[in-house]
Amino acid sequence: MWNELINELPYHKKIKILRIVKGISQQEAAKACCTTQKNWWSWEAGKSYPRKVSQRAIANLFGVHEEDIFEN
Repeated sequence: MWNELINELPYHKKIKILRIVKGISQQEAAKACCTTQKNWWSWEAGKSYPRKVSQRAIANLFGVHEEDIFEN
């Protein structure tokens, strides 16, 4: 049931939850994905959508498939 609830969330809420569970800041997540904290904030806020290369980096950071986070 938990997975079903998570799957229904939009990408920006998923990456925020994954980041918090991993115990890292936006700055740390951004650095790990070779982007800025401003970009990361924008993604988490749902203000912008990460490019494909960033989607891959985010999925790798959290050890999940891109499709589990983003609608492709």
